[in-house]
Amino acid sequence: MSSHRIHSVRFYNPEPSAIHCISYEKHTKRLALSRSDNSIEVWDLSHTPHIDRVIQSSDNISVESLVWCNGRLFSSGLNGMVTEYDLLTLLPKYSTPVTSGPCWCLAIDWQKTTIAAGTEDGYINLFQIMDDSILYDKILDKQEGRIMCLAWEATGDRIVTGSEDAVRIWNVKTGHAIHKMTTGRAMTSRPTIVWCVTVTDDFTIITGDSRGKLCMWDGNSGTNIASHQSHKADVLCVCLDDQQTTVYAAGVDPLIATFERIQLKSDSNKWVRSIQRRIHDHDVRALAYCHGKL
Repeated sequence: MSSHRIHSVRFYNPEPSAIHCISYEKHTKRLALSRSDNSIEVWDLSHTPHIDRVIQSSDNISVESLVWCNGRLFSSGLNGMVTEYDLLTLLPKYSTPVTSGPCWCLAIDWQKTTIAAGTEDGYINLFQIMDDSILYDKILDKQEGRIMCLAWEATGDRIVTGSEDAVRIWNVKTGHAIHKMTTGRAMTSRPTIVWCVTVTDDFTIITGDSRGKLCMWDGNSGTNIASHQSHKADVLCVCLDDQQTTVYAAGVDPLIATFERIQLKSDSNKWVRSIQRRIHDHDVRALAYCHGKL
């Protein structure tokens, strides 16, 4: 009987970690994302998308928000710190504490000069972006409940925040809330959480909440323009295209819903439902629009 040589093969079966948040920088074409294992991946999307570098976490604190500013990467998390990373050494350069508790969200103004940070106890911290650090600037009035999301208005004079049962508009100079728009509740005993917010150049505010609704607000008057039952469960993320005429939304219900702004004969605008796609089988926690691709 002839002998046979047997070669044993073991295949590597990777188990990817869930993505928590995404931030895309247009002019460098780099995408940063954080995963549930607390690592941060930087992807190069200039040609074929690929992982450029990975920043491993030095502790067990999750990264809840990421933002880019002129090639510099900042993050915030449950440790209550705003951290900038050295993209050469792949280590934190420094960490700056925020006022009171975990930091859930970050946003940079359109002029790339100021970072706003929303915290667990309802404070908005503002930091000036310096050449090699960030410098604490001021704090806005305290609100009730945690700030889950925030976004800057185009002029940099106002900030929009989302929290339990309300969307607020803040005057940056005075530090006061100038409008409070209530969302309503699907059930009387269960608060509505505004998970995500984005703002257009004409100050139309778009929010997604725990009722599965996508709402449009007039930021100048503080009134509701439209409300769409876009999903069956929480809407966790929204994003706009470059022309700001199309908004994409997804969440616990992984359906990616698209709404487009159309011009009516009366010179007014209306947001209407467009294409719907079910690409994922699990929660979608973040969306980013990258040069015509979602």
